[in-house]
Amino acid sequence: MSLTMLDEIKEKFDNSKLPFIVNFTDFNKIDEEFYQKIKPDLFPVGWEVKKLGDVSPFKYGKGLPESKRKKGVIPVFGSNGIVGYHDEAFIEKKGIVIGRKGSVGQVNISKSHFWVIDTAFYVDDVLNNDMFFIYYMLQTLGLEHKNSDAAVPGLNRDNAHNININLPPIDIQKKIAGVLSGYDDLIENNNKRIKILEDMAKKIYKHWFIDFKFPNHEKTKFKPSELGPIPENWEVKKLGDVVDLSIGRTPPRKESQWFSNSEGVKWISIKDIGLSNTFIHKTSERLTCSAIKKFNVPIIKKRTVILSFKLTIGRVAITSEDMCSNEAIAQLPIIDNVISNEYLYSYLLDFKYESLGSTSSIGKAINSKILKDMPIVVPDSCLMDIYSKLSSSLIDNIRVLDLKNETLKNTRDMLLPRLISGEVDLKNVEVKV
Repeated sequence: MSLTMLDEIKEKFDNSKLPFIVNFTDFNKIDEEFYQKIKPDLFPVGWEVKKLGDVSPFKYGKGLPESKRKKGVIPVFGSNGIVGYHDEAFIEKKGIVIGRKGSVGQVNISKSHFWVIDTAFYVDDVLNNDMFFIYYMLQTLGLEHKNSDAAVPGLNRDNAHNININLPPIDIQKKIAGVLSGYDDLIENNNKRIKILEDMAKKIYKHWFIDFKFPNHEKTKFKPSELGPIPENWEVKKLGDVVDLSIGRTPPRKESQWFSNSEGVKWISIKDIGLSNTFIHKTSERLTCSAIKKFNVPIIKKRTVILSFKLTIGRVAITSEDMCSNEAIAQLPIIDNVISNEYLYSYLLDFKYESLGSTSSIGKAINSKILKDMPIVVPDSCLMDIYSKLSSSLIDNIRVLDLKNETLKNTRDMLLPRLISGEVDLKNVEVKV
């Protein structure tokens, strides 16, 4: 924590009406005598303070360009998680991956053999400690804020190794890991179910609207269109004729008062869409209500399809509540129910965006005019109704599982720092490990 931030916090306490004095100090800089005096109040009996590097030393990953990767099942980790697969492991056991460049401080774990490229550190030896406890503990250290001052920011290994950590006995480590991994196991199982439902929805869409094997298709007559033969009672329209397209906005970045992490309206970025499933629930930032009003930021209504069309083109999601977005994302509310949300979502997922122009012209962005002129196949209303009823049940089940996962994640994230710090005592609690 910076001195400026400490001064700001101290000033707020000094100006408050609290009936006691609050003092701050840097835990990593206190002298040994003072530490021994306050140690009994810091954490439970049996816990120790150690340097991170003495418990889980960070090792450097090894470069593996995409061109040199061979088809296989070994996950290849970068700073932000799995970036591909290979037929050979660099680390032949389970281990932890920590982002060094790019997604600095992001922590992932591999439960089996894996490869780590040179944008990340890895930990494969926790020196008689519990690997999963170390994995969860690393997430509480704020490593993402420990960029070095180099020209290319990154996590400095020496700085990380010098961090003091509170280390419980091994039996408590296993209990803490058991509680937290229980939540992660439930989340993983729900994600598998979501994947099955998403695959089912994709197969139905492809079978009906790409292969034209919809109910009673045998007697269908076809006609030519700009997108190829389609059933004669279908149409090809412009996207702008079936949706009321509008674009998000970004207030001035230098004016921090318009942005928040916890209050206001959730503000969607392309990265947020990439981290979501079919529905988007969580955003890394919010806009204050004042920002929404001052900059006339369009509100995206609940259950509206959104599409990224700049930088990363073609990411699609459905909003789970009223939200807003930046200018790289378009919201696509449907006009007069001419198609369904489920159909639009699937159509945009399957669409080949390179068909809108040359690779060079659409490599990083397409403008709103191109988007509005984008062709979309509109099936007949009878078939659309049948498809909507079938697909909406799948989408609703996905939404329910997504919401369950959000609840599980929130509970896990609330427990994480309390367990790692020893605030929640598991000494006399039975935990499956």
